[in-house]
Amino acid sequence: MPPKKENKVLHFFPGQKKMLWVIDGSPAINVEAWGGESPDPKIDYGRMKPRKTTPGHYVIYSVFAYRTNTWPFSRIPWGTAIKLSADGSKLLYNTGILSKPWKPIAELIPEATPDAVREYYHRLYGESKIPDQWLFNDFGVKAIRYFQDPNHNKRLDKNERLSGEMIHTTPDDEAATTLGKDVNLKSSHGCIHLKPHDRDALEKAGAFIKGTDLTIHQYDEKIPKEFAD
Repeated sequence: MPPKKENKVLHFFPGQKKMLWVIDGSPAINVEAWGGESPDPKIDYGRMKPRKTTPGHYVIYSVFAYRTNTWPFSRIPWGTAIKLSADGSKLLYNTGILSKPWKPIAELIPEATPDAVREYYHRLYGESKIPDQWLFNDFGVKAIRYFQDPNHNKRLDKNERLSGEMIHTTPDDEAATTLGKDVNLKSSHGCIHLKPHDRDALEKAGAFIKGTDLTIHQYDEKIPKEFAD
């Protein structure tokens, strides 16, 4: 008789700022996690207002270095090789294309001048320099994507789509972790923020494997007693 398959579910309780990796009804990992918040009508948020993270039942789809045109500094994936041009006037990024391996970052991100990148790096790491890789993507090293799965087949079907909300870190929290400093999470625009070490621990434990169930609870929903530490 084959061994009984373990029941593994990832739970996020936004009201209590907790993410739990639950195996057979018992929490194996319990970490801090912050979701989105309601917008303050007195604040001008610019391109995008925050919103509360959407409750529901989801399925993990992928983990990868995310890029999007919505946020300028996220148009280049985290870890992409960068360098100054020979004359020092332009910042270049590695395209991965053999015929043209290096292109100006300004073509993608006009704001990312050499001086602006030095200033951003200084704010994050306390040193004014151009790093050898892109460390400024708003979604951190990698993002975890997920989707709602009404037919429960654990596949992203044609009539289903990936959520615009995802699980990720931030450049500030990645920098603090690299420098050995405390990480102080903040509310997101709707995504779920984790500390880098906690993201890595959850990934190592298998919580982000494709097909894993994810439940995002209501903001007023409390962690049940059986999940308590």
